[in-house]
Amino acid sequence: MERTLASELGSKVGERVRMAGWLHHQRQLANVALVLLRDRSGIAQIVVVDAGDRDAVAGLHPQTVIELEGTAVQSDQAPAGVEVVDANISVINQPTTPPPFELRRPQLNAQLPTLLDHAAVSLRHPARRAIAKVAAASVSGFRSGLDGMGFTEVFTPKVVAAATESGANVFPIDWFGEGSAAGSATSSRPDRPNLIDACPTPCVIQTDPIGALETSAPSVAGRYHRGAGPLGLVDDVTGTRLGQKYWVLTSR
Repeated sequence: MERTLASELGSKVGERVRMAGWLHHQRQLANVALVLLRDRSGIAQIVVVDAGDRDAVAGLHPQTVIELEGTAVQSDQAPAGVEVVDANISVINQPTTPPPFELRRPQLNAQLPTLLDHAAVSLRHPARRAIAKVAAASVSGFRSGLDGMGFTEVFTPKVVAAATESGANVFPIDWFGEGSAAGSATSSRPDRPNLIDACPTPCVIQTDPIGALETSAPSVAGRYHRGAGPLGLVDDVTGTRLGQKYWVLTSR
């Protein structure tokens, strides 16, 4: 049986479905348990009636990865008007401890260090996922627009901590005077000659995330600093060997 996403339940009313995702939240009532399953498309409500199954679900931490098979039925109280009943729930994986915040809340009420230390969980919150979607849409629009204008996207080398494959050419890089890292030190900045030399057309585009390295290691800024600058647009470059024109988007 193919997996059904939460957003697809409306077209599966009366059918047996297989779903998988995270345990978003649960409500233990007198004679029934309401389990909210979250996947990439949304949230689905699962009705658990059997006493043994309710006890098993009650012991699960939020964000436990679960899989189930059940019947999709209409319900005015369920998200999107559809819920799953007669479900057989199985646990794929579960955290040893509950997360330090609740993703079901409209806002994450936690300090920045906590959110960063538990980023694998905090980034699942709808508000934070929306940020990633907006960023993806912005870059997609940027690429689409310049592609229609005849630009060619290029990908330049980046610094890496070690050789990514056998036979790769690497060399040491002084890292704040504390040891060295092996890798390519070629900059992704558009004013470097290597980008111009490799330019297959008069107009190129490169999209890259930009991070800053800090020496204040114990601080939050030192561990997780990301610039907060605007999108940069360069439409004229002088001093390069070929003097060609190109644009670059730097996502800070």
